[in-house]
Amino acid sequence: MAREEFEAWTNRFADAPAGGDGESVRVFMQRVASAHADWLATGGDALWVTHAGVLRAVQLLSQGVSCPERADQWPNDAAAFGDWRVVAAPT
Repeated sequence: MAREEFEAWTNRFADAPAGGDGESVRVFMQRVASAHADWLATGGDALWVTHAGVLRAVQLLSQGVSCPERADQWPNDAAAFGDWRVVAAPT
């Protein structure tokens, strides 16, 4: 991604399409939130095999954040390749 594209994306973090034609953070968060809500509704356990972006999105959702408006609100503590995280459903 060219620097100009990157800056344009981070300046409109929630709504700018990543890479110019990719999914926006808002659309991504809505997609993850839908899957997260479906899981919570089951009341059961689940195994999600996914990338760190989804884990970060779930972290935000668990904190009550439906969509970060600024890039500095995006969690920066990603799981390393091959690592796993346990996310507990709220009680």
